[in-house]
Amino acid sequence: NPVTGSVASRPTLVWPRAIVKKFPGFLFSSYKTLAVIGVNSVLVSFDDYRKMLKNVQNASMELEPGFSIDEEMKYGSAFIRVKEGLSRTQLRALADTISATFTTSTIRILVLRDTLDSVESAATLIEALFYVVIFVACLICFFSLSLSVYGSVMENSWEYGVLRALGVSSLELQRVYLYESFSVVISALINGTCVGLLISYILSLFTTIWTERPVFFPFPVGMYVFVILLSLAVTFFGTI
Repeated sequence: NPVTGSVASRPTLVWPRAIVKKFPGFLFSSYKTLAVIGVNSVLVSFDDYRKMLKNVQNASMELEPGFSIDEEMKYGSAFIRVKEGLSRTQLRALADTISATFTTSTIRILVLRDTLDSVESAATLIEALFYVVIFVACLICFFSLSLSVYGSVMENSWEYGVLRALGVSSLELQRVYLYESFSVVISALINGTCVGLLISYILSLFTTIWTERPVFFPFPVGMYVFVILLSLAVTFFGTI
């Protein structure tokens, strides 16, 4: 009773049909702490819920004669499955029709396709930003590599003069620089890939621990190939 502060309870004996880990529209967790604070839910049928309300009503009347509770079923959310192939206009018209049937302003209707499209647009924008950052980083590496090669040539000019006097051609000297640069870049790619995969997988495991979802570890193949090709091109043109 919100006025007197009295509480009426009536134990209910149930027979569990299943213990679920995931269910649409509800939050379940295997952590004991979350279960204590009431995150986990018990799903019952409408008929059983009406029986529970009736039991609570009887207990309330025994505690305070004349006191009653609202036995009307209240719905917090509803999921509507529509036929496949509907256009965005049809979905929006359906959402507007459903919204027009309610007089209260607290009803909120969400179209899953619009939400997914917003998420995909954000993911595409972030991916494009990553490509821009990769290109800028490779451009900086190009100038850094060019200056490094130029400084190395100027520093070892005497040794190169001796090699040229021994019959080594300029093309062969250029190939030596190319091989050295490619060996450094390829070793950096291999080490960076191994370290990045290890750290990303560890972070995915940490996320899985908190969300209790299956391990999902997508690998950006297109972006990885783009980085490799751009790095090799930067190495080649920065050295020659």
